[in-house]
Amino acid sequence: MNRVATFAVLYLRGPNWDDSLPFHEQPGVVRHRDFLAAAHEAGTLVFGGPFLDDAGGLAVYGAASVEELESVLATDATVIDGLLRYEIHPYAIAFRND
Repeated sequence: MNRVATFAVLYLRGPNWDDSLPFHEQPGVVRHRDFLAAAHEAGTLVFGGPFLDDAGGLAVYGAASVEELESVLATDATVIDGLLRYEIHPYAIAFRND
């Protein structure tokens, strides 16, 4: 059985981000939402959402390794198209209210 680690992913504006448009109007952003919904359904995405200042967003994923997570993130059309880029950080959920 693979041990699942937790990773925080910061989604940031990529090189093809249009500064004249808010996040929800960026070309292709619906594909990012669909990618996240599929990752959530698959149990990989723990939680996530956009920053309200249009600077990007935060998602927390479970994966066996950074490499495994990168292979998942590499399928996000908005990353492929350069709308978004990401940073991966190992993450511990130290406090939680359910």
